[in-house]
Amino acid sequence: MSAANYCTMKNFSLFVRDTDGEVKRCPECGAIMDTEATVCDICGCEELEECCFFDDLAWEDDRCEIERELVDINCDLMFHKITLRSGYYSGVQFYVEAEHDLDEYDYDNDECHYYFDCCRSVAHRKYETEKRKINRKLAELGKRWGFQEVVCTARFSNGEAWFEPVSNPRARLKAAVA
Repeated sequence: MSAANYCTMKNFSLFVRDTDGEVKRCPECGAIMDTEATVCDICGCEELEECCFFDDLAWEDDRCEIERELVDINCDLMFHKITLRSGYYSGVQFYVEAEHDLDEYDYDNDECHYYFDCCRSVAHRKYETEKRKINRKLAELGKRWGFQEVVCTARFSNGEAWFEPVSNPRARLKAAVA
């Protein structure tokens, strides 16, 4: 049975990043070089192969910086929490968890005063505002850190899912918020 590589979210855009980078590899000595290389620096071989390579040190640096930014963003959020989640097979995604889902659970006025220090109608307005804010922040972070916005175009009964890049991110963002 298959599984979707990324988890989709109800109210938020899906931003993903592939952690593997395109490189060239020497078939004779196994040296890894950047994609512009035409000759191996080590042995001089001229027949380099293109392949994918996971640079764990570079990714660890990026991950720490991204998570540091997410901590700052999460401090300003009342209802949600944004995390960096690994894909099932490869890559990473921004994942938004609802700590208090006002769409799912109907808080009464007393509960809203207890949890959010405001009345029910104000809590719902703040909740909707926070969803729009998160979508804007995800788009900003995604652009800055090389994430791509994708949409799930098909989901099959065996669990497999197809993801395709969003052709018009502004229109998709407006649709996700609406």
